Amino acid sequence: MRYPLITATVTFFLGLSVGVFAFDPGDKPVTGKESGYPPDRGETVASVSSVTREKVLKGKKTPQVAGGSVNDQVGMKTKPVTDSKMPGVLNTRWAKQERLIIEMQERLLSLEQQMSALVTERRLEAEEQAEATVEIMPVSTPEDRRNALIASGVGRTSAGEIVARQSRLELERLELQDVAFREGWYQSSRYFEALRELNADRVDLRTEISERAYDEYLYRTGKTNRVKIISVIPGSAAELSGLEVGDVIETYGDDVIYEYSDLRSATGEGVRGETVPVLIRRGDHYLESDISRGPMGVRLESLSIPPGG
Repeated sequence: MRYPLITATVTFFLGLSVGVFAFDPGDKPVTGKESGYPPDRGETVASVSSVTREKVLKGKKTPQVAGGSVNDQVGMKTKPVTDSKMPGVLNTRWAKQERLIIEMQERLLSLEQQMSALVTERRLEAEEQAEATVEIMPVSTPEDRRNALIASGVGRTSAGEIVARQSRLELERLELQDVAFREGWYQSSRYFEALRELNADRVDLRTEISERAYDEYLYRTGKTNRVKIISVIPGSAAELSGLEVGDVIETYGDDVIYEYSDLRSATGEGVRGETVPVLIRRGDHYLESDISRGPMGVRLESLSIPPGG
């Protein structure tokens, strides 16, 4: 058992109570001389007869007391427990104590099982919470971004190359801004055109790394990686397809949904009214439903949650 101290303590006191109960002096017959109460009637008759015979032999009468003879005064209405009945009485009482012990042991076992189940439940909850709790990693420096990528499953070499390209593009933007400001065409159409050309070479992590690694990177850096339905308009496509408040949208058609803009783009693509599959996470379960492409009729909330399995 998981709690031997509790079992030993309860068993000890039960055994002690059985011993005291079984060998209680009050269970055996006592004489008047021992107890101070009127003696057993059989003893009285025997003792008085003996005294009477002695007094008769001496020529004296049997003593009389007020209110009747000695035999009348000491006569008892209760039946004593004789020696011949003692084993049966003790066996009956011992059987009751055994039943009591068995009941207490069953209750103790039930209590230990409940406590064990509770401890296990608390441990599992703590483990799940520890797994679900990930420290938000900073990305303010190149080294921070590199570490976050590696923690998300990107190889060290690839992570280093991605961060190096990001840093180079950042320097080129600063150079463009400085030249444009010095020559007087900062914030002009010429400036924005040159900036668009630079951004064409920017690092798009979503295409540079795997979907799984990108999802993990968003989560570890505290960015939005899911959207959750917080209200459904009656009669909308979402309601007709069975979507509910609290559902987390995983995919819409072939597109993984990380943020609201992803869903807005996906619903606006393709042929309006065509049927597309939607994968949602409802609690611990994943469900797929068909929905008509177009406005879903829902309000959404941004989330940062552990990636699905």
